[in-house]
Amino acid sequence: MPCESKIEYKYSAKPELNASRRREVNLKKAISAALTVFMAITAAFLILTGLVLRIELTEQNDRNVFLSQRLDELKQENRQLKIKYESAIDLTALEYEAKARLGMKMPDSLRIIQIDPEAQDKATVLSTDGKRDIADKISDLISIISNALL
Repeated sequence: MPCESKIEYKYSAKPELNASRRREVNLKKAISAALTVFMAITAAFLILTGLVLRIELTEQNDRNVFLSQRLDELKQENRQLKIKYESAIDLTALEYEAKARLGMKMPDSLRIIQIDPEAQDKATVLSTDGKRDIADKISDLISIISNALL
């Protein structure tokens, strides 16, 4: 004898949701949709900000290139002006003016003195209070002479 079961099965796709559970699911869907829209707006804002910054960077780079070229032009012009300035000084005309108009003469070879630029000037300040004895004065004189000879 075949065994027949008296159990019935209900096949429903989803179990019935109560009202509070449906509100919770709807709220999660709304939050998910809001976050998706927020993220899309944020991504669009970041992309636009990146484009604006890229444009500003390109403009600044163009200005730098222009100023660099201008600097090179000015350096070249400065070199040309220095050459022109140095060639404008005529030493023979300057010597003629000094001799003819100002009465200057070339120095004799005996009057030419070479100065050693490496030597340093020194000064010694002596006390002017008048209470020094002769031994102190002689000692100061000897130190001054020895420093001058060294």
